Amino acid sequence: TTSQTLGFDFYSGAPVKSVQTDGYGNRFMTETTPAYRKYSSMGLKVGTASNKNMLTQTAATTVYKVNASNTRLGIVSAGVEVWSNTVPSLDMAGAQVVQSGGTNGNVWRLKSSYNWMPVNTTTDGLTTTGNFSEFNFATPGSSHANWKKTSENTLNDVYSKALEATDINDNYAATRLNHLSRKVELSGSPAKFYEIAFSGAEDDNVNQTANGFVKKADGTVVSTAGVAHTGSKSLKLGVSAKKGLVYSIECNKLTPGRDYMASVWVKPVSGTASDVKLYYDKGATTLGTSVSSGSSTKTSGSWKLINLKING
Repeated sequence: TTSQTLGFDFYSGAPVKSVQTDGYGNRFMTETTPAYRKYSSMGLKVGTASNKNMLTQTAATTVYKVNASNTRLGIVSAGVEVWSNTVPSLDMAGAQVVQSGGTNGNVWRLKSSYNWMPVNTTTDGLTTTGNFSEFNFATPGSSHANWKKTSENTLNDVYSKALEATDINDNYAATRLNHLSRKVELSGSPAKFYEIAFSGAEDDNVNQTANGFVKKADGTVVSTAGVAHTGSKSLKLGVSAKKGLVYSIECNKLTPGRDYMASVWVKPVSGTASDVKLYYDKGATTLGTSVSSGSSTKTSGSWKLINLKING
């Protein structure tokens, strides 16, 4: 097998055209288009100080089968990456921002990926050059129907970590990070970002004031030895009639008709009797209540698990 580089990007020096020849003599040419050639704002800062100088990011990669003269015989595969500065992001306080300029900055991120998936191909699986249609970067939705969106990032944090994305079938997957976006604490699918939530009272997310976090209402975070179900901390409620962990979210961020489940591990400070329940409220109206922790049969040592199903 052999590989030959035919072209480089003038500014970054990255290879943009190469030919690979396999052991049977088949020749395949790969052409790559840097993203800054499609999105001028991602280009050189020289002459335009506001440009982002993102020279190594890719907008399109196409593989052709070619003959000995490098004439294109057909398309083997093609994929594009759409970039944008309008993908929503969450700051550390849970507020959603769009970093398309102004006080929030101007940040270009990968928005979506498309692949060329033709219905009809030649006998050797190629798309003839005459049946291939270039992707429309200006208006991706108006591209040829054979361009299928395989993924889309729908939410990031302000450090460009992906928090929510969809696949080719519009199924969502989400990731929750701990305070200051340092580590992943929860991932789930098929679920939107606000459809999954977690707190072990381990970091400062539990002390946030905005909705979208599992935060403490009453009680004190303690790290006394032996009173953490996992990790090193728990929430001590103290006297009765207090609220522990609370998760509040707008209904339009959930999926209509989908059932949800809330689960919490609890234990009494002393003895074995306890009466802790989970509640599901919409506004000021309580729509669901779990069984008492004293009635739960799901145990781990002195800890008991209580569940509450929230009907879609």
